[in-house]
Amino acid sequence: MLSRFGIDQPGVGVRIFNGFCKRRPGVSTYMAIMPFRAAVAALCVLGVGCKEKQAEAVFKCCDQDKSLSLSRSELLKFVTENRPAQVHDSRRNRKQRVDCFRKVGKFFDWFGVSGREEVALQNFVEVIKSNPEAFADFQDANPYRYYFEGWDPTDFSAQKLLNALYFSSDGNEHEAVVKDMVETLAHSIDEDTWDIIIKIT
Repeated sequence: MLSRFGIDQPGVGVRIFNGFCKRRPGVSTYMAIMPFRAAVAALCVLGVGCKEKQAEAVFKCCDQDKSLSLSRSELLKFVTENRPAQVHDSRRNRKQRVDCFRKVGKFFDWFGVSGREEVALQNFVEVIKSNPEAFADFQDANPYRYYFEGWDPTDFSAQKLLNALYFSSDGNEHEAVVKDMVETLAHSIDEDTWDIIIKIT
């Protein structure tokens, strides 16, 4: 599924799945499942949904030890491991790592912690939700935005995902996405909910 969005790094899907999957204690991750509701919530890591849901989704992906607190090193690991790889270009890879370190440092400064201090989930979400500048830095650090061409930081809808699917190489996907776009547009202007659109000239 993620590959259709242009996210071709295998570790990305594994991390997102592990962050949102459901499994009973003691059961192997191979027996885990992701309910539909959790799958919808997982899309928020791709910049979809309100600020609060985006923050919660990214936190879940970062918090691999499930401690409900996040360290600077955990966030840095998440950002560096999930950015698109610059294949066979060590110079660009090095430049990208420096860029990740800078962006994570700038974003983490909003929480007033230093060293190995960690940020609790509630504080993480509240700062992102209530501070527009912190949210902008949060978006800038989000590694998944770099998989999407023409990322619009002001658009929290699923449109960016539909665009990514449309520009995929699958012809059937093109047709399905165009159909979804037309239906979405029709619903948005069908004010009387009769499922009929009439143009009066």
